[in-house]
Amino acid sequence: MPFIRMCPDKVCSTAVPLIKDVQEKKKKHYQALQLVKCLCSEIVKLDYSKANALLEPPLKLAIRFGIYEVVEEILVSFPSAVYHESEKKQTLFHQAVVHRRENVFNLIHQFESKHIFLSKPDATRNNGLHLAGYLEPQQKSNLRAKAAGAALQAQRELQWFKEVEKYVLPQHRDHENTQRRTPTMAFTETHEELIKEGEQWMKDTANSCTIVAALVATVVFASAITVPGGNNGDSGRPIFYDEMAFIIFGISDAVALFASTSSVLLLQELALSPKIDTQKEVQWACFPVFSSCRDLRRQP
Repeated sequence: MPFIRMCPDKVCSTAVPLIKDVQEKKKKHYQALQLVKCLCSEIVKLDYSKANALLEPPLKLAIRFGIYEVVEEILVSFPSAVYHESEKKQTLFHQAVVHRRENVFNLIHQFESKHIFLSKPDATRNNGLHLAGYLEPQQKSNLRAKAAGAALQAQRELQWFKEVEKYVLPQHRDHENTQRRTPTMAFTETHEELIKEGEQWMKDTANSCTIVAALVATVVFASAITVPGGNNGDSGRPIFYDEMAFIIFGISDAVALFASTSSVLLLQELALSPKIDTQKEVQWACFPVFSSCRDLRRQP
């Protein structure tokens, strides 16, 4: 039988079909980017008005769907596209904030005057921070696909709001729009339902975790009163009392008992409370997202 030489890539794609699928997707992605570069290089050769009219529709679609490579290529080929505005007088970074497209938003770091884009008001006097504070039904459905659990969704929204706030000039962070709403007011009003869902989600999670913590406490308590190896009939001391392994077991059992009982108490306090207590710092020990939810409730 003749010996057939095969390149490593062909062997991998033959042995693992998943690798072949990934290679095909990467190849299509590369070819699409090359096509975009080719089209942009040809379009910019036209006069300004025609180039602007041809590049504006794909730029808006790329922002909407979060295809940052296309947005970046258009901006590199046609720098004036950064000043494009929608019908609502929103810049491309305003639109990235509205659609929660982090990859497109990160392109703002390539510009020196990054604070000007988001500080500029749109047709209804909303700056970038207002748009980050609003939560529309479409945005909420996209958010549910990205994060599981209302508390994690609320945390993600708060992080997004705080990140956008860094790129808005300080004097514009408390500006009112045509509805006389500041960015903080817009955030609080539109996220009120999500915060309530987050509180309920945390209480349900606390109830589930309480059961697990109680089972752990039961097991470690039973291990503490049932000494491994038994006791010496004459002295009553454990048989393995002088063994290092027994000492390590005793310390580990005591720590586990303390941690499990403490968790039960903390989780029960959270589950039985009528609402989240913003003054106590007990929640951080249970879930990292509790601190974010406390910040949400502190919004006036």
